Amino acid sequence: MLDPLSPTGMPAERYSTSPAARAVQGVFHWFIPPELTHNPEDGRRARLLVGVALALMISSAILFAVLLARGDAAGAVIPAPVMAVLVTAMPLMFAIAYLVRVTRSLTVPSVLLPMTLLALISHTAWYTGGYHSPLLLWMFAAPLMAAFLSGTRGTSLTSLAAGALLVYFYWATGHDLTETTEASASPLNLLRVQVLFLGLVTFVGWYYESSRYSRARYLIAASEQLESSNRALRLSQLNIKQIAENIGQSIWMYEADTERILYVNTGYEHLWQQSRSSLLEDPKAWHKAVHPADLDRIPTVADGEEHTYRLLMSDGKERWVRHVIYAVGDQLMQTNREIHIAADITLKRMAEQIRERFLETVLEVQEAERQHLARELHDETGQALTALLVGLSALEPMIENDKARRHTGMLRNQLRNVVGDIGRLARGLHPAVLDEMGLVAAVRRLAADMREVHGHKVNLTVVGIEDGERLLSTVELTVYRVIQESLANVAKHADANRVDITLFRQGDSLQFSVEDDGHGFDVKEAILRSNLKGGLGLFSMRERVVLLGGEMSMESSPGAGSSMLAEVPLTRTSADGGEEHGLVDVL
Repeated sequence: MLDPLSPTGMPAERYSTSPAARAVQGVFHWFIPPELTHNPEDGRRARLLVGVALALMISSAILFAVLLARGDAAGAVIPAPVMAVLVTAMPLMFAIAYLVRVTRSLTVPSVLLPMTLLALISHTAWYTGGYHSPLLLWMFAAPLMAAFLSGTRGTSLTSLAAGALLVYFYWATGHDLTETTEASASPLNLLRVQVLFLGLVTFVGWYYESSRYSRARYLIAASEQLESSNRALRLSQLNIKQIAENIGQSIWMYEADTERILYVNTGYEHLWQQSRSSLLEDPKAWHKAVHPADLDRIPTVADGEEHTYRLLMSDGKERWVRHVIYAVGDQLMQTNREIHIAADITLKRMAEQIRERFLETVLEVQEAERQHLARELHDETGQALTALLVGLSALEPMIENDKARRHTGMLRNQLRNVVGDIGRLARGLHPAVLDEMGLVAAVRRLAADMREVHGHKVNLTVVGIEDGERLLSTVELTVYRVIQESLANVAKHADANRVDITLFRQGDSLQFSVEDDGHGFDVKEAILRSNLKGGLGLFSMRERVVLLGGEMSMESSPGAGSSMLAEVPLTRTSADGGEEHGLVDVL
């Protein structure tokens, strides 16, 4: 609580130390308006002005009483002008001190005080010895006081008035100022010394006070700038805190050196269903809500990577969380603090699962329809055309007319080509070799068909997979379709001479790529153009790979060919945390 008697508003226990000091502070507080204490420099000048005025008032009263008592005892008569000055000085000094409170400004009182003091001293000196009065030495105190109270202008006015009074005293006491003598105590030399001393005192007082005033102003400006920066910082911190409290995510700051939580928002309680105090008491309390099967998936270092795992709520329900840890520095820029940001992605996860199931269903229906069409083409159309081809082959030797026989042979060749095209079409819709002999044989058949139909030089490299070795059917079908679509794109757009296909199994993952030496293309532009035209080639390739939990990238540039690289896991993590193995035994 602020002390009402303190002109600076400081606490009483820090500002005062005794009842007498508190009484003095109360007097100052009565004379000095509160607005003059807001600025430290103005408060100092106000206290100095009021203090000097009250001190002179009290000194005049004491001196008047002493002179009056001594004069009566000694039977001497005190000059009436001296007594008048002492009597006049008391209300004048009180009026100047009170003027600070009335005007709520230091401009007028800081000029009146040294000028009044100068007038009182000169008037008393005139009646107590004139030129020989020792009170003339006190005239130099007035410019010095002006320097401390009113700055440059008040000091100049007081110094000019003091110098004029010195000259007037020498003239009025009958001294000839034009007189020249070698004596150092001559009136002219004494006047010069006093004027020089007056100038020296004025300069010292003015220089000290102006430099002090400049430093004070600089400190005040720096203090105001610092306060402005602090206000902006506090506002920024308030805004950040409001954002953190209303962002809808769980945020907390952890200091690794001291192993304590520095901040945690209310979002933690909503997401973890734990109180913030529990995390403040135990920085690892959030581990307790993690699903036991996902403990190895939680983030442990501040790497800025996203980690998704499940929380097991008290009601037995599961909640998916995306958790990221960022490293931040303290005032010394040491990265010993961590910002944890966790968000509830349960709805998003459900939407992704629905989307994945939808795509899987679409692809399953598509594959089933392709398989049905392939069977129809092979079993119905293909067999009928094959029977017709056999009939033509048997009929051709029976024809005696050469022209008719040649025409029949031509029809037989055309029919053979049609049967081959239908076979390739059926294999493209659903390759029976993939079901019967596995991925390697099916991809080898794709390469052979491309060489035969389009005349490309196709190279197939297989590492880590044996002929006849089987993978999970979903993996084999996905890899086959992506390679098939890539070869179709090369045939349609690349104008390539050479195509390289690679299958490479390493551990629990399968990498595969298709590279060509065609004219290349701008990948972003091609994707945008494909989307605008409704094409699904690149999109379906990527979605097939992503459904298996893999990744696919496409690199190309005009004139530099193109490259498709993908990787799919052979062990796929299921929704319950288990694994589906992508390798099956060959029966």
